Amino acid sequence: LPSFLMTKEEDKRLNDYMQMQNQSFNMPIKKTLVINTNNSLIEKIEKLKVKDLNLAKELSKQIYSLAKLSQKDLSKNDLSDFVTNSTNILEKLINI
Repeated sequence: LPSFLMTKEEDKRLNDYMQMQNQSFNMPIKKTLVINTNNSLIEKIEKLKVKDLNLAKELSKQIYSLAKLSQKDLSKNDLSDFVTNSTNILEKLINI
């Protein structure tokens, strides 16, 4: 697992409580991206920065999007961008 989004338990519980009370109050939940620096993909992206900085940035954004996707936190626009970026990255990797 290269990364995941961490949510404070208090924020999550408060939000769940408000939803159970049928209140339309949607408190934004602060999420922290946690990067697993021991993951081989993360290590390879770090090395890739020297050869192809733009591809390394795109892969980093993709890892963030994957973390959001795993939390069911991608909006429709984000999902569309994710698919487009995935295609672009694959095309670049084929040409290497």
